[in-house]
Amino acid sequence: KLRWELNTAWYNWSANRQLAMVLPNATPTQRALVGGPTPLDWRDAWSFSTGVKYDLKESLALMGSLYYEPHVYPEQTFSPAVPDTDRYGLTIGSAYNKGDFGLDVTYNPIYFKKTTINNTLGQQLTGVPTINISGDYKAFIHIVSVNANYKF
Repeated sequence: KLRWELNTAWYNWSANRQLAMVLPNATPTQRALVGGPTPLDWRDAWSFSTGVKYDLKESLALMGSLYYEPHVYPEQTFSPAVPDTDRYGLTIGSAYNKGDFGLDVTYNPIYFKKTTINNTLGQQLTGVPTINISGDYKAFIHIVSVNANYKF
């Protein structure tokens, strides 16, 4: 009736060297506004998670999980285009199965740890001294999902 799982994953984020937009039909002004490639210098990382599924009865189960994903950006190349901080998540939900039909409902709040950034990336990319992305970054996201499935 009870299943418990531990997971870890390795992400080779260091393979991402830069974030660049390719605009073949853009005017010189549009290209200047977009700016050059954004250096990333991401680091590789491990993520960790654990989850539980408990069968209340044959057709109904309760599920829950906890997970952690570390940030991969160094402060000097942090960009709001891909806001990245340490993330902690919780997932709770239920699964209903009757014959070939199934329905899962889950709620997943994700907490992004507050991080303070002090870099000059905005100025470096645009050449405009007043463009500053330094500051405090934090977020909290609520995800609700409903998944229906049918087995053929």
